[in-house]
Amino acid sequence: QGGRLSLRGGSLRDDPVKLVYDATRSAGLGIGLTKDKLGNHVVKKLAKGWPAEQSGQIQEKDIILEVDGSAVFNLDTNALLQTLRGPDGSSVDLLLQRGTEGTLVEVTLTRQPIPTKTHTGDDKSAATALLSNTFASATASVGSLGESVMGLVSRKGKGGS
Repeated sequence: QGGRLSLRGGSLRDDPVKLVYDATRSAGLGIGLTKDKLGNHVVKKLAKGWPAEQSGQIQEKDIILEVDGSAVFNLDTNALLQTLRGPDGSSVDLLLQRGTEGTLVEVTLTRQPIPTKTHTGDDKSAATALLSNTFASATASVGSLGESVMGLVSRKGKGGS
C-alpha cells in the first residue's frame, strides 16, 4: 500500500540505491570464481602476475572454504569477491580445499591495487578483464533492479498493486 517497494526492511523511497567507490576495497588477489553444482566457490582462473598466481599456493579448481577465519559457503559470488578485496598491502588468510581427497590448504596473501584504467594494445591483461567483469556484473545487477522497479511502476500505473 502507498506504492512503496520493500527492499530488505526499507523502501526505495526511504533507502535510495547508492553506488559508492570504497577505497578500503581497492586491492585484490587476482582470483576469478565460479560456483559448482554443490554451491562451493571454486577458483576458476588466476590472473597472471597477481598475488594468487605469484604465490604458487592456489590452483584452479581449489574450493575456497574460509576468508580470514569466516566461512564463505553462504555468500554469493559477488559478496565473496568483495570479501577478498581490501586495502592495498593488507593480508588475507584463505582456507582452501584441494583435490578429490579434500586436502586442506592454508594460504596468506597480500592484496595489490586493482587497475583503474583499461590497457591498450593487442594483449589485454587478465587484471583488466577481471576488473571489466566486475563492472559488468555490477552494471547488470543495477540494470536488473531498475527493470524490476520500472515493471512495478508500470503495473501500478495500470491498476496493479
